Amino acid sequence: MNNEEDTIFGLDIVKAYDLELEEAYDFIKQNTKYLDNVSLEDVKEIRISYYKDIFVLLKDGNLYTNGKKMLSNINTMAFGGGATFYAFSNDRIITCITGVWKTTDYINNNDYKYKKIIVTPIKVVALTWDNEIKFIGMLVDEIINHELYIDIEDIGYNLEYDEIVVKKDGKILSLFSNEECENNRFVEYSGRGEDFIIL
Repeated sequence: MNNEEDTIFGLDIVKAYDLELEEAYDFIKQNTKYLDNVSLEDVKEIRISYYKDIFVLLKDGNLYTNGKKMLSNINTMAFGGGATFYAFSNDRIITCITGVWKTTDYINNNDYKYKKIIVTPIKVVALTWDNEIKFIGMLVDEIINHELYIDIEDIGYNLEYDEIVVKKDGKILSLFSNEECENNRFVEYSGRGEDFIIL
């Protein structure tokens, strides 16, 4: 049995992370006034944090935290383990909206507008205009080759290998395994796939 600290309005907090949009909408509407006068059709995303903050992103780009407007021009959100949430603007600014520590603060970089950002469920890779990589997220059995973090021509997502790749010296390489990947099915442009978002 969960204690009250592990729940939000009686629901296990971990289960709250995984609510589908319509389920989250109904859950929040039943338990708060945050969605009064907001229809489901106007909502793009709803996320609940470990700290029991409720984030509602509307299709117009406005992001609300616990019913109060926090940011505008937001494209999407991502989180790691429920404790750290990020908002990604349409002009590719990354804002850490909860769980701000020195290790996460650097990615915001004074509202830096990145050249390109790739978001997956456990990783965020951002390409600077100086062609360098900034990375946040979990590494699982992966080795960082720091040479792949500088002098990068482009970043993308390889559908065949299901991983983030970089273009360097004309080659497509897996960012984490340092293996060369074939050029076909390399997603370069903005878009949303099943396991990734490219901004």
